[in-house]
Amino acid sequence: MKNLTDKVSSLPMHSGVYLMKDKQGKIIYIGKAKHLKNRVSSYFTNSKGHSFKTHTLVSHIDDFDIIITKTEFDALVLENSLIKKHKPKYNILLKDDKGYPYVKISYKEKYPDFFIVPKPLSDGNKYLGPYTSRGSAKTAIDTIKEALKIRTCSKKFPRDLYKERPCLNSHIGKCSVPCNGKISQTEYYETIKQAEELLRGNFKELLANLEQKMLEHSENLNFEQASVFRDKITSINKLREKQNVVSSGFAELDVISFSKGYTKSSITIFHILTGTIAEKETVILDGNYDADEALSSFIKQYYSLRNLVPKDIALSHEISDIDAICDFLSSINKTKITVPQTGIRRNFINLALINGNEEILRVESSYERTNKTLAHLSEILGCDTVINRIESYDISHISGTNTVGSMICFVDGKPKKSEYRKFKLSIDQNDDFASMKEVFERRIINYVENNEKFNILPDLFLIDGGKTQLKAVYDILIKYKINVLAVSMVKDDRHRTRGLLFSDGREVSLETMPNIYTLVSEIQDEVHRFAITYHKALRNKSMKKSSLDDISGIGVERRKKLINKFKTINNIKNATLVELETVVPLNIAQNIKNYYKENI
Repeated sequence: MKNLTDKVSSLPMHSGVYLMKDKQGKIIYIGKAKHLKNRVSSYFTNSKGHSFKTHTLVSHIDDFDIIITKTEFDALVLENSLIKKHKPKYNILLKDDKGYPYVKISYKEKYPDFFIVPKPLSDGNKYLGPYTSRGSAKTAIDTIKEALKIRTCSKKFPRDLYKERPCLNSHIGKCSVPCNGKISQTEYYETIKQAEELLRGNFKELLANLEQKMLEHSENLNFEQASVFRDKITSINKLREKQNVVSSGFAELDVISFSKGYTKSSITIFHILTGTIAEKETVILDGNYDADEALSSFIKQYYSLRNLVPKDIALSHEISDIDAICDFLSSINKTKITVPQTGIRRNFINLALINGNEEILRVESSYERTNKTLAHLSEILGCDTVINRIESYDISHISGTNTVGSMICFVDGKPKKSEYRKFKLSIDQNDDFASMKEVFERRIINYVENNEKFNILPDLFLIDGGKTQLKAVYDILIKYKINVLAVSMVKDDRHRTRGLLFSDGREVSLETMPNIYTLVSEIQDEVHRFAITYHKALRNKSMKKSSLDDISGIGVERRKKLINKFKTINNIKNATLVELETVVPLNIAQNIKNYYKENI
């Protein structure tokens, strides 16, 4: 820490970006600062005021770099770009795999239709959105089609014109029947344009236009055509009540609130259209963040992913870089960010806060129990920081055959199966010490060599076994100078988890700690299950293998023919050369006789 403090003292009072790194040189946090020296020094001084998250971050910082920028705005843009590139562990990261779909209107076709697509293209078609989900986009399309009696079939026009009789929708009045020429191409195209206006939320303009056309037809005594426009007006007025559903991609105001729990935080977004809530989104953040950091990080990433910004954004809390963020968002659309204290916008914020708090209570109830369990486990094991990542190991074999090792990983008290690993031992052996030592050394060597599948060390190694297996693990930890605690999970006479064994022989009983007992038992059962499953797979594979597989010239088909003919391996061994020749060529029959003669 002394070297870092000295490095901080030489930092300039310029704006810029700082990149915190761990011992492996990996970037674990990226931040921006108006004054680099002041901001970076705050991490290494006054630690009493740090949150748990900041304490954890600082404990993993081994070095840092800085990039000086001309302005605070330049720092904000660079920070956002670097976070997207490096995805640091301790930054707030929004998942960009959700996507925000668009509604495509295929105006390049003679008879346009509606499609849900992941992103707009420059292809001459019209794209509306983005919508918050495929569900909301589909609802908008279905609602508009029903109101304007637009076809829902998959026919291609003009190719399929007049080829089939109209479907049921035409008979029940749910389709304008372009397939049979009941409306012309021009009329159909005009209806699609009306649908576009509705998707944009332009109800007033469209209704005024339709009413004018209805009156014109009525005055010309064209009452049948006037009735068509009358029915459209009626449908659109009914649809107006569902405007929130139809126009969910076009919010006039976004209300964004931040709520903080014990172990999680939440951000709730209300998309407001014509004074009502069109849609709600909630994002749960792992960690106990402060409002300034959370809202600032969220706004930059959220609107960058959507590529759509409303003209107004109302926040529940003040953020320090509000002007820079407004400038940043202006590249998408000019917007105004406020923190209202009274009025209808404040009412929306208060409602969003209620929703955010309820969401935290819902997701944190089980999470909080796990977090307290991990904190308690850390306490009884004498760890300085809360254990978050646990790796567990077990060996499985039958009388030394098909010996395998398993490694499982629990993160935040839950199994992370993508990081499970299997080990087939180089030599089958009925030696638990040697087996565990080989498995564990292979794992540690992979870490030392920076194999990406093993490049993260856990906070705790849990070994299934007793003193023997634990000693094998510590021999390797000492050999490679790895400073991670390892304890053994020991069982009672009924083969149930009894306690945790330290390398010095101390044992902690779990009988009076039901929360830790449950977690350790789950880990022990899972590592044992994983090892047994792998062992059985290898055993079944070896049992299916036949001695015929070792004979030159015998493949799957010849082996099958020999078994069908002679039924057993013993019969094949005792068969004469002439008998074998009835199934396989002479040279192969000779190979069989020679093999079993040498291996009797």
